[in-house]
Amino acid sequence: MNYLLLIFRSRNDTLAMYRYFTSRGLSCFTVNAPRSLVKSCGLAIKTNVSQTVLSGVLSQCPFKTEVKVYAATQSFGGTNYRQIM
Repeated sequence: MNYLLLIFRSRNDTLAMYRYFTSRGLSCFTVNAPRSLVKSCGLAIKTNVSQTVLSGVLSQCPFKTEVKVYAATQSFGGTNYRQIM
């Protein structure tokens, strides 16, 4: 697994979670969400933290939002995404 990709319901949710993650000291970036994972143009959060750390931070989040977490694996043929949460 190369990185995790978090996709939220809206751009506002994505930006709010990005601010929350960075305030907790997590290394993350906002990136364009791949068209293969979302129907509309949107933002996603890309991070290299482990799944256990991520689930712990999400469980402590003061506001609840819908999130889909994908494990992204890069290979010679491109990037493959597998939903893990």
